[in-house]
Amino acid sequence: MIKEEIIRMAREAGLIALNVECDPTYAPILGRFAALVLANTSPQSSIAWQEGFEAGQFTEREACAKLCDDLDDDLPDGLAGWQYGEAIRAMGSHLAK
Repeated sequence: MIKEEIIRMAREAGLIALNVECDPTYAPILGRFAALVLANTSPQSSIAWQEGFEAGQFTEREACAKLCDDLDDDLPDGLAGWQYGEAIRAMGSHLAK
């Protein structure tokens, strides 16, 4: 969605002409504006964003896990680095299903 489309929808809903702090009719107009935005937004764009966010989480977790994999096996708490790596990977395992 481009800026001009958002401005057009805000004008169509009456949002542009409001003084946000003083006007008691702001809430219903904002609701109409939100409905217009939702009506003009493809559900696929939300899904694409969600998938991208989850992919970023996975990439970050995997990078942290790999760092742990490379740690010495003689850590002060008696655990090996790879055990920390596996714990980090398990944090997102429910998302992979």
